[in-house]
Amino acid sequence: MRTGAGKHPAAIHRMGRNSNMTKHLKLLAVFLAVFALIAAACGDDDDEPAAEATTTTEAETTTEAETTTTEAAPDLAALALAALADAGIDGADGIEVEVDGDIVRLVGSLGSDEAKAAAEAAVAGVTGVGGVANDITV
Repeated sequence: MRTGAGKHPAAIHRMGRNSNMTKHLKLLAVFLAVFALIAAACGDDDDEPAAEATTTTEAETTTEAETTTTEAAPDLAALALAALADAGIDGADGIEVEVDGDIVRLVGSLGSDEAKAAAEAAVAGVTGVGGVANDITV
């Protein structure tokens, strides 16, 4: 007796293939649903058009850079003061720090040329410092 209750062998083969296709379609539907949920969760904020986010002019870039350095200046000053304190230089607590972009200016007075050089070296080692204007007097 043949399997398939009297059905032609080719019909049995087609049934198996359709069953696999149905499984694959269900799996694809689940995958697409998960992908759509992930894409919705990671999507762009609708408050800003994508064109504005990707299109910048030279003037806008300059303005953004100025804003960044202005916001970063207090942090750079704090880091420079912390570097001076960590260096253990006598009298370093009397040194004032001024920041202009990535240039740090040291103002005040110390007891020796070695202390002055140590203060400059400590501040020059701070990440983000592009240069040190050492106006410390001895």
